[in-house]
Amino acid sequence: MLKKLHHETVLVTPPLPVWIFYHHYPMANHIAAHWHQAIELSFTLSGSIDCFKIGGKTFKTKPGQILVVNSQVIHSIDVVSRKNNAAFSLSIPYGYLESLFPKLKEVYFDLNNPQNFSETQLAAYIKLQGLFYTIVQRYQAQDRFKFIDLQAEIATLLQILIKYFTKPLPNENILNTPKTYALDRLHNITQFVNENYQNEIGLTEIANYCNISKVYLARFFKQHMELTIGQYLSNIRAQHAYQDLQTHPNLTLSQLALNNGFSGIRTMNRAFHKLYGHTASEFYNERKN
Repeated sequence: MLKKLHHETVLVTPPLPVWIFYHHYPMANHIAAHWHQAIELSFTLSGSIDCFKIGGKTFKTKPGQILVVNSQVIHSIDVVSRKNNAAFSLSIPYGYLESLFPKLKEVYFDLNNPQNFSETQLAAYIKLQGLFYTIVQRYQAQDRFKFIDLQAEIATLLQILIKYFTKPLPNENILNTPKTYALDRLHNITQFVNENYQNEIGLTEIANYCNISKVYLARFFKQHMELTIGQYLSNIRAQHAYQDLQTHPNLTLSQLALNNGFSGIRTMNRAFHKLYGHTASEFYNERKN
């Protein structure tokens, strides 16, 4: 199942209580800045994520590296699409993790700087790496015990994560998350875009919906999301068009563009190329052939 890139929308992978996604070539060149309530873990299997921004900090990953995105932290990804790139994401719904660990609101996960780990944490980190490799293998397998094994491996992974990599949440905003009012406003903006991307919308319509001026909207969104409203809208349309391309192969390129809010094939191709490194036409022709 695909994860929609907006606030608090995390679809679990039945029958598991978490969301799993295996990223491989062709990977998106850019995943727009977004956030969610869930805790997200990213594991680089091969190649590299060139620019993974998490709460204002930038990481370039290497194989075996694990990154955590804490709840409500804005993050984005830029990557050069290479054939050896592969990564694995695990999103744990906040409510599910809190049911296992009731003190979740009092802590944050500190996993992104292994150079600062104690010997005990380094040993735990190596165990996490091994678990990720095992989870990936079991996820790709097809047998009757697959989900039982995955459930057990994920439970062990969460146990290690909570036991060795939580820190008390200080008063200052160490995670660089927006204030509550900003999160609420960003939620309203992104929700409107995700619900209306198929229609002709722009700054005017979004500003009117949020009851703010177009100038303030443009400045506010750029400040918090590190991209313009237009770029975000274009990315959302491209992501939905790509999903349609995979699930509805009989659609023509013109239908694909119009169904997802693009003015035409040329506009859709530009959006696809910026996001995936290939145009929609190239994906379409490759699928047909």
